[in-house]
Amino acid sequence: GPRAPWQSAARGDGSQWSPAALSFTTESSWRGDAPNSEDNDRGWNVTFRIPFETLGIANAPSPQTQWRLGVVVHDRDDAAGTLVPDQVWPETMDAEQPGSWGQLVFGLPAYTPPSAVTQGVTTIRDGLNGAAVRDGMVGGSSNCGASVDDWWLEWGEASYPSHEFFNVQNQHDVADWPCFSKYYVTFPLDSVPPDKVILAATLQLHQFGNAGAGWDPGPTPSYLQVLTVAEDWGATLTWNNAPLAQQNVGGAWVDPFTEPVPREGADRQWNVSAAVAQAYAAGQPLRLAVYSADADYHSGRYFRSSKFGDAAERPTLFVRWGDPGAKAFRALLPYTTR
Repeated sequence: GPRAPWQSAARGDGSQWSPAALSFTTESSWRGDAPNSEDNDRGWNVTFRIPFETLGIANAPSPQTQWRLGVVVHDRDDAAGTLVPDQVWPETMDAEQPGSWGQLVFGLPAYTPPSAVTQGVTTIRDGLNGAAVRDGMVGGSSNCGASVDDWWLEWGEASYPSHEFFNVQNQHDVADWPCFSKYYVTFPLDSVPPDKVILAATLQLHQFGNAGAGWDPGPTPSYLQVLTVAEDWGATLTWNNAPLAQQNVGGAWVDPFTEPVPREGADRQWNVSAAVAQAYAAGQPLRLAVYSADADYHSGRYFRSSKFGDAAERPTLFVRWGDPGAKAFRALLPYTTR
């Protein structure tokens, strides 16, 4: 129906919000038989489109521009108006305090390493030199949650602690949320020598397959994003208790395999230099989540986990480091040897 009676805009001046004539559009839809029926609907969504001109600029801001963004979802599940607590993003967001809102940054974070000469590369993988790399998958795995009997009550609590593989998958159809699947991993950084500078770091995952084999048309390349996580997770990792992502730090295109799938699979890599440098400086392990914003039904990508028997195919972190003093020594060397 007409949207005007159901949407409004306001502008804040630091102390109060005042109605404002701002141009934007909304669309809402659902997946199910009909609104307000007795049958379970598989999902609702609303899309906001806010032109840059509405916000006072002609085009997208330049890279690294930071805006603030907060979201509040008001939900009422029955005609009686039973109180349902608002859901907010970020978790500590206060609508009246913009400083508590999330950070919307245009472009990926850039990392310029300090001046130093490479002195070593540390390889971190579960079981290598005693390293323990914790990882886990949450969501629907590779079979859209077929392992649970009740999607509504059990899907969000599904856990895969012993799986030798994981799937990264998303898609545009909100009704297919049981197929969503993402990956969490924690790399210890204590094997990197202390008091060094991080020059570069690479996350490597071994892909052995993908969804969509036999589909027509077949799967297309997927952009898998790597995000930092600020906190650890408990003994059992699930979709419902998994920590929220802190920052999107990078991404890489991952091609699907054509038939037949190569027996040896393929190593895929992501630049995580900024994330490793930040975690190393804070004396923390590197905590990451891998997800995508793909639209296709068959966007899933299958990788080996840290539980896989062949250690060479387990998730691996390569960290190249150096000593800030090495550059100065190198510059003096020609003079001391003449």
